Amino acid sequence: MNKEYFIEKIKAICDEPEVSPVMEYSVDSAVEIIKNYCNIEELPNEIEAVILDLSIDIFKKENSKDYGQLRSITEGEVSMTFGETEKYGSEYLKNYENRLKPFRRIKW
Repeated sequence: MNKEYFIEKIKAICDEPEVSPVMEYSVDSAVEIIKNYCNIEELPNEIEAVILDLSIDIFKKENSKDYGQLRSITEGEVSMTFGETEKYGSEYLKNYENRLKPFRRIKW
């Protein structure tokens, strides 16, 4: 699978004018997340759509101005505290587990 292929797809789907480091990061992350979840070294061609979808999710999350979950608010002298949201594992995979299960290998 060609990394540039996925980057160009993200660029077109997300209507971005040029390739950014965040796009490259999102593809690399998606590939690693899927390899780790499935316990495989080589990704089959049938999994390309999942890689693209997960890459787009990661790209949108990393490109957003999301500061995490609001943890506390103080009204006097205005204060807001945000907590970091989890970026890997369950947050991204929960939407793709059913599509990835057929490719998952048990590790002994």
